[in-house]
Amino acid sequence: MDKAPNDTSSTPAASRNRVRRRRRTGADALLREGSGRPELFGFLEVTLPTQTNKVLIGTGLGRAPGFGIVRAFPWGTMTTRITVEYNHDDRLWDLGEFSIEYLKRLSPACG
Repeated sequence: MDKAPNDTSSTPAASRNRVRRRRRTGADALLREGSGRPELFGFLEVTLPTQTNKVLIGTGLGRAPGFGIVRAFPWGTMTTRITVEYNHDDRLWDLGEFSIEYLKRLSPACG
C-alpha cells in the first residue's frame, strides 16, 4: 500500500506488512458445488505481528478461521464468507469479517 502524495496524515509512505494467499483448487472445498447446492469451503487467515513494541498500533499474531459459500449463476458468481476471531481480553470467540462478493467475467479471454 502506498500513501497518496496529497495525504497529509501521519500514515507511513508505504506499508508492506500484509500477505494474503488463497489456494483454490477444489481440493479445499468441504462440499463441492453440485446441481442445486453451493460449494462450502473453509479457510484460515493469519496476520503476522507488526510493530509489537508500539502499544497502540502494534499487532500480535492473528488467526481467524472461517468458512464460505460459493454459488455460480448465469449472471455471475456470488461468494459469502465469515470469520471468527478469538478475543484474548474477554477470552471469547467473536464474529470477525463478513463479506458478500460478486464476480462477473467480462471477457472469455480472461480465463
